[in-house]
Amino acid sequence: MTKKQQYVEKKKVNDQWFEKCKHLGKVNPLTVFLTKTFEKLKAEGKELPKVPEIAAQWKSLSKSEKEKYARYADELNEEKKRLKDLYELTRGIRPSRPVGAFKIFLQEKSSGKEIHSIKEGVELWKKLSENEKQEYQKKAHKYVLAYIYKKLIYEKKIKKDYPKRPLTVFAYFMKDFKHKKVPGKDIGERMEYMRAKFEKLDKKTLRQYEEKREQAKLVYAKKVEEFQNRVYDMPKKPMSAYRIFMKERIVELMKGKKGKSVTEFIGKVADEWKNDKIVDQEKYEKLAKKDKERYIKQLKSFNKLGYYLQSEQKAEKNNYYKKKDSI
Repeated sequence: MTKKQQYVEKKKVNDQWFEKCKHLGKVNPLTVFLTKTFEKLKAEGKELPKVPEIAAQWKSLSKSEKEKYARYADELNEEKKRLKDLYELTRGIRPSRPVGAFKIFLQEKSSGKEIHSIKEGVELWKKLSENEKQEYQKKAHKYVLAYIYKKLIYEKKIKKDYPKRPLTVFAYFMKDFKHKKVPGKDIGERMEYMRAKFEKLDKKTLRQYEEKREQAKLVYAKKVEEFQNRVYDMPKKPMSAYRIFMKERIVELMKGKKGKSVTEFIGKVADEWKNDKIVDQEKYEKLAKKDKERYIKQLKSFNKLGYYLQSEQKAEKNNYYKKKDSI
């Protein structure tokens, strides 16, 4: 694979990650329960039941167990929201205005099929106590704070630095008349004059303006790609020498052992780490030092600029594995 192909592949991975962030949807407690049940049964190598059977199990759960899955769902949704916000900011998308307390109430009740129209929602909202309404107002306030934060980042970092779109062909034509006197009493008449003049251009002159736009589009695309290379999030903390060894060793131990859980191997890995004859700890200390250098470099960029480059992160990761293989 050539270097160019490697970069093309990296770009595909990057685009897939952003697309994933773009289409992230919310999960509910039942979905989390279904997912975790399927994962557990697959790990144990058991036959997977049908969804209605698991849904019946969900109904038999206690209130405290259901609340536990509700907390899992909230955590997942928070992470999905964070990733979606990152996607929007790195794509230069202006943050959308937050919804109000009544809108949040409507969304919740319509998703639970408690109401089927806005009229029903209005009637139900009127029946709520002040304390119940305050709960929705708290949720709305949380969205407002998130919006203010995103807007602040957008205004200070994104909008300011995001590449300007290339001008239209007509706009390039207009630029040539910027300091020339154009006939007409007001701007409307002057624009009509310029539009008529533009439409009478010969093919050769028109092509020159079109070429200007094509070149500007290429420059714009390159600048956008460079801009989207930025990561407006804290860099990942460095891994310890033991953590690097554990991650590598567990993958080796789990090869060809379907149905086994990671937790079954943790004790074995810990015992191996303590034995100097089995594990070359110095090797992993060097890898941990390299990962710490990566973190310090990215954190320095993040603290100074408010972002670090994603390509640098990938380059550091590639260097990390190359270093690991060479030790």
